[in-house]
Amino acid sequence: DPLSLIGKMNLAMTLFCAKDFAAAEIHFRSVLEIDDNVAGSHWMLSRTLWQMGRKDEAMNEIFLGLKKDGNEILAERVRAISASSTHEEAIRFLLHEWRAVPPETNNLNMAYLTTYVNDSDKAVYWLEKSFDERHPWTAWISAYPEFESLYNKPGYQKLLQQMNMTY
Repeated sequence: DPLSLIGKMNLAMTLFCAKDFAAAEIHFRSVLEIDDNVAGSHWMLSRTLWQMGRKDEAMNEIFLGLKKDGNEILAERVRAISASSTHEEAIRFLLHEWRAVPPETNNLNMAYLTTYVNDSDKAVYWLEKSFDERHPWTAWISAYPEFESLYNKPGYQKLLQQMNMTY
C-alpha cells in the first residue's frame, strides 16, 4: 500500500539500520509528505540526517519532533541553544531536561542522543536502563548505527550477551 505510513516507516527504518541513509531519508520524508504530524518520522529523520553529517537539518527535525510531541517550549529552547552555541550543547541541554522528568524519559532515546555528545559510558548506562525496563525497541540496539561506537565497551558487550545478540 503506497499510502501506508506503517509500511513506509518500517521500510525507512530497515534502510536506516542498513546504513542506506540516503534511501532512508527519502522514505521518512515520504511519510511526512502524507502526514507531517508523525513525530516519530521527524525523530527518525533527525537520526538519519545526523548520521549523514547534516546536523543543522537534524536539529531542525529534533525541534519538529519535540514540537509534534507537544513539547513546544522545550523545542524552542533547544532550537535557541543550537542557534547560539553548538548542536552538541543543544543535545546536552535536551538530555539534561529529559533527565529531570523520569516518567517521560525514554531511556533508548537518551542512549542514542548521548552518543551524539560522545559519552559512551552514559550511552551504555541508558541502554542498560532501557533493557531493564524492557523497552521494545531495545531489541534493535545491535542494528542502530549510533551504537557502533560502543562495540568495544565491556558494558555494551555484556548487554548484547544478556540479549543473546553476540557476534
